[in-house]
Amino acid sequence: MRAYNPRSTCEAIVTSALPYQPLGAGEVLPRYAFLEPLLAGRRVLEIGAAASTVGRSAAWLRSHGARSVLALDSAPAAVDAARREQASVPDLRFLAGRLEDVQGGPFDLVLVADAAPLLRAPAALDLLVRLMSPEGHVALGLRNPAGASLAALGGEEPREAAPTWGELLAALQARFACVEVASQVAVAGYRLTPAGTLELETAVDATLMGDEEPGYWLAVAGKGPSGALGAETIVLLPVAPLMVVAGRSGELVARLRLAEEELEEARAQARRSVGAPGPGHSERERELGEELEATRARARRLERDVETLSALERSARQRAEHAEQELASLAAASKGPGGNAP
Repeated sequence: MRAYNPRSTCEAIVTSALPYQPLGAGEVLPRYAFLEPLLAGRRVLEIGAAASTVGRSAAWLRSHGARSVLALDSAPAAVDAARREQASVPDLRFLAGRLEDVQGGPFDLVLVADAAPLLRAPAALDLLVRLMSPEGHVALGLRNPAGASLAALGGEEPREAAPTWGELLAALQARFACVEVASQVAVAGYRLTPAGTLELETAVDATLMGDEEPGYWLAVAGKGPSGALGAETIVLLPVAPLMVVAGRSGELVARLRLAEEELEEARAQARRSVGAPGPGHSERERELGEELEATRARARRLERDVETLSALERSARQRAEHAEQELASLAAASKGPGGNAP
């Protein structure tokens, strides 16, 4: 089992874009962490995630070993925003369009955020196969309506009936010699960590969880086994954005204020203890120092939570602006040369 800590892996990404939305970072990045063994030195084609993550999922792929990444998405305004946001990342390109518009390749790894559009257009799936290198692999995610999804907390999911898992499996088996299957299950729980311990063994108790349907199915197909599906991967995601989408941002602010008050009280106690030596003074000073540091750590965590709120608000505004721009472009394109609709 591999456990990913968001502080070191994907926190900056999931807190700076709306993570809990359809195809958001909270849905896509756990798959990428699971498939990380496939990234080293590979030419990667990412399909359908640039808009919903503002290109940060593609940047994650580059930072975790991919030689080059081409991120394809159908929303021009959002792709432009992703291109600007990730302009400093080398060997990362963005393309607004369809699979038919992809040039270059072949690609060693293709990551498809949502397999449904490809299954509705078999010719596109055939084209995808032609874009792959002979030893390459494709990984496709497919929503399972019977399972819970964190994306449902962040926005309304598409109502169009999704293709079934059986349809995806049949389509892949008709085109690839090897098809591997994994499940992506949403979980809730607590992380309990002993204080002062630097290196920890990770233990997972799933007895309270019960049998949960996967929120997504993940299929990995190619000429042979990928070698990436040998371990279970658990990716920890931040709680603060969940509170935001649940309408509880005020609680985060209240928690921050409480931590600040506790910090000031701890500082006052530390100041009062100075200059009053006596039995046990050094021990009390040490205890106050530990309390002060613990309170400071809480304040830092809560400050990050508030920063998350601001980032989420900015991302929401950007998404609204992108939608307005696309609507304006569509309206202009629908008019004839004289300014009237044809």
